[in-house]
Amino acid sequence: MSAVVAATAAALTGCGAAADEDDAAAVVDRFHRALAEGDGRAACRLLSPRLESQLPAAGESCAEAVLAKQVPEPGRPVEASVYGTMAQLRYDGDTVFLTELERAGWRIVAAACSEVPGHPYDCRVSAG
Repeated sequence: MSAVVAATAAALTGCGAAADEDDAAAVVDRFHRALAEGDGRAACRLLSPRLESQLPAAGESCAEAVLAKQVPEPGRPVEASVYGTMAQLRYDGDTVFLTELERAGWRIVAAACSEVPGHPYDCRVSAG
C-alpha cells in the first residue's frame, strides 16, 4: 500500500509544495484502491462533503452511486499541480480534482475526468 503511494508521489511533479502533492496523491490512491476493492463507503469518505451528498440519486447511497460510476483505473501518474487549497492530479487515464479542507485534509471534488478541448472537463464523478 505505501509502496503504491510512494511510487505515485515520486512520479508526480507540479508547481505546489511537495508535501501537498504527496498528500493529495495519497488520497487519490486510496480512492482508487477502495473502488478496486468494491468498498464504496471508503471511497465516499474521500470525497468532499458536497460531492458526497450530491453524487447519489434519490434513494441511493453514496457508496452505491460511486461504485455505479465505474471509475476506470487511473493509469500512470503524469503530473500534480497544487494551487493553494486546490489540486489537480493527472494520470494516463484520469484527471482528479481535489480541495483541501481545514480539518479533513485533501478531498476529491471530481474524478474520472477527461479533458474536452475548448470545454470544461467531462467527469463521471462530480457534483451537479
